[in-house]
Amino acid sequence: MGEVGCLKDGNFQNLQVEGTTLLNDQPTSALAPESSFATAAYTALTGAGALVKNSFNTVDAGGNIALTLPAQASSVKGDFIHILLIDEPGNGHTIKIGTSGEFLTIGSRYVGISGSARVGTTDLADGTGDDFFNLVGLSNGDGGIGSTVDCYFNGTTWSLNAVCYPQGNASAAGTSVFAAA
Repeated sequence: MGEVGCLKDGNFQNLQVEGTTLLNDQPTSALAPESSFATAAYTALTGAGALVKNSFNTVDAGGNIALTLPAQASSVKGDFIHILLIDEPGNGHTIKIGTSGEFLTIGSRYVGISGSARVGTTDLADGTGDDFFNLVGLSNGDGGIGSTVDCYFNGTTWSLNAVCYPQGNASAAGTSVFAAA
């Protein structure tokens, strides 16, 4: 079989399986969870533009904005984009996320969190006709501060998971939706 590694003085020693070294003298701190996640400063997005792969972004949109996902052809499995709303889009203003003609993964999801009088809302991308997610700001509806949109490239298409907190008294149903261009 091969040599099996062990922990010695806080380091893993030569882990070998059938003659192949898998881990050689790595300090245990290299295996800590905090070193397994990307860390980067947030980029403030205030207007329309192209989103950057492997980035953390904040959105403070006063009006309608369109944010384009990177082309599928230039993306690789594991690419991600995180978007955090730090202000509420105005009533009826839309933050449109996607790329025309490049459909979002089937099962991409939007969840509108329930509020005092608001029933939770959901929408799922169909995988064949939805190339955009439209986060629609609505007084007492969607687009509350803290709403997030996470995009992940699965090797073929962009997947999107949106969690929208309500604005105001949360009495209006969410109107955000997956849609065609």
